[in-house]
Amino acid sequence: MIRTGCTYKEAFKHLNMSTLIYEHLAPITFRIGFLNHPFEGASAFFVSWIRQHFKSIESVELSLPIEGALLQLQPLAAIPRRWLFVQAANGWVAYFDNCVRGPDPASTIGYMTEQLGCRGVIATSIPHNPPGNTGINRGIYGAVQFELFSPHKMEFLNYERTVSVAYDTKWRFDANGAVQSFEDLAKYQNRRIVDRFTTEMLKNYCHALGIRVDSSDFYQNRAILVSSNDPLPDGHLQFSLTEVQQQMGRLGQRTDAAARARL
Repeated sequence: MIRTGCTYKEAFKHLNMSTLIYEHLAPITFRIGFLNHPFEGASAFFVSWIRQHFKSIESVELSLPIEGALLQLQPLAAIPRRWLFVQAANGWVAYFDNCVRGPDPASTIGYMTEQLGCRGVIATSIPHNPPGNTGINRGIYGAVQFELFSPHKMEFLNYERTVSVAYDTKWRFDANGAVQSFEDLAKYQNRRIVDRFTTEMLKNYCHALGIRVDSSDFYQNRAILVSSNDPLPDGHLQFSLTEVQQQMGRLGQRTDAAARARL
């Protein structure tokens, strides 16, 4: 049984899973998208594109460390209304949004890599804390995923390579696409499925591409926050980061009935 009241890193060390950066900001840091494209061009393209889908769009440039910029994504919602692009080192741009269960960058990164003619990456590391371990009605299911996007159409959309370990009623390992030179193929044969692709392996794969995903100094003090004031559909509410963490068992305590009903 996983202990409640402990941090993600403490509780899930035996599963080789942890958040990629800033554990205390999870779920915002569960999943990070990256574009290998100049910051100005990537953010300007996104603003132009997203304006086609929302009535009201505002964008503001932030001069904040990455931790402070991420906090601007609050409140969180089931349907994103805030998007953050952060200038990073080595020609990369990081992407986050305010989705309540963690950013959902697949459609954005997949589309923009094709349109901008660049490579993209999505790095996912979600600790496994299912509802039965939290003492409350919601938890999180673990996953470690590496997704590499090509600027061109591939066998499946523009996915160049995917490697993942994820829980979906049981643990499952998958690897598809062209094997990359930096992969540790021997680890894929490990007896325990959760050991075949770990958070540390994910970080190493990102490092090989020049993405120091777990280093705060990789992310520069320059970001664009894009937001929409369009109303959410009926029944969809917004939440603070603390509320969401309580629902996921992050704080190791029960929440009040009203908060449970809202998520």
